Amino acid sequence: MTKSFREYQEAKANNFMYHVPTFMLEQLEITDYTNESIKLIQSLFNVEKAFALHRLTQYLNKKFFMLNSHGA
Repeated sequence: MTKSFREYQEAKANNFMYHVPTFMLEQLEITDYTNESIKLIQSLFNVEKAFALHRLTQYLNKKFFMLNSHGA
């Protein structure tokens, strides 16, 4: 296995680790980075704060991108 392929697989695995389905986050109607939002994700999905914050960041960035790309 080449080094670049191994790095690719590791990157894919690291990204998959943050897979909390978007439809589940959409049902929560989260719109910001408040501590309450982070704690809610932690509690519902039984994850640590750093994980919850990272996934929240991914979700809100995607949501922001989608809202702004439809107006372009």
